[in-house]
Amino acid sequence: MWNKIFLNFLILLIFISCSKHRSKASLEVVYFECGSSLIEAEIIKMVLEDQLKYQVNLTLVSPAVGWASIATGMADICLSVWLPHTHAVFFENLKNKVEVLNPYLKGAKIGLAVPSYIPCHSIEDLKQFALQFDKKIYGIDPGAGIMMRLESAVEKYGLNEYEILEGNEAIMIASLTQVVKESKWIVVTAWTPHPIFHMKNLKYLEDPYHIFGEEEYITAICKKNLIHEAPKAYHFLRQFSIEISDIEKMEFLMNVENISPKILAQEWIIQHQPDIEKWLQEI
Repeated sequence: MWNKIFLNFLILLIFISCSKHRSKASLEVVYFECGSSLIEAEIIKMVLEDQLKYQVNLTLVSPAVGWASIATGMADICLSVWLPHTHAVFFENLKNKVEVLNPYLKGAKIGLAVPSYIPCHSIEDLKQFALQFDKKIYGIDPGAGIMMRLESAVEKYGLNEYEILEGNEAIMIASLTQVVKESKWIVVTAWTPHPIFHMKNLKYLEDPYHIFGEEEYITAICKKNLIHEAPKAYHFLRQFSIEISDIEKMEFLMNVENISPKILAQEWIIQHQPDIEKWLQEI
């Protein structure tokens, strides 16, 4: 896992160093590989470019690389930061080197989920039904915060006989889709907001030891001096907010109807232009 994180960090370093002579109106923004992050990144990029006249370079990274890039000043803004639980390990190690902005989405959650037809209600049940689940838990990118929580859950709940299948969000959804078609058993890493709960009729498993935490919020982090280097961007991000229902609707359209995140972002901005104008007036 750490080799992959280091490689991603090196790639980011090379990418950003190529633009080290960028103007003060240019911003390096990093984000993570999940549906909501793609949409959030496009919305924020469009507002920063079209309405605040910044040049924005978006770079897709792992969470560990995202936090490190802000702490070292290699990037200006990191989006889709989940607190206080999912990214807790990064926060504890780097909280003095980054600034955490105001939450822009509330009501988020992570955990393990199964199709609703499976008679399991708690993560504790997984030990009893290991054979039915083929002793597999379907995960995502090994650098994701939810995967670090999963490692702790495996240890705490005594699930060592399970194999954790790493991959990405698309692979996890594809595996889930195939298994549900056949009405078989499957357990996956899951998070809200995400359309799979409506698309596949999933349910969270109870987490008695609270390994995955409780309700979370999604925010952005920035480098310490962003307020001085890009004050308009800084103040906009402190004002920005989006409803969880909007994100879930857009993710559904992106995954089911193949509408691009850019088009969805454009439509959201048009619908919420009065809110955006209010945020920008306060800058």
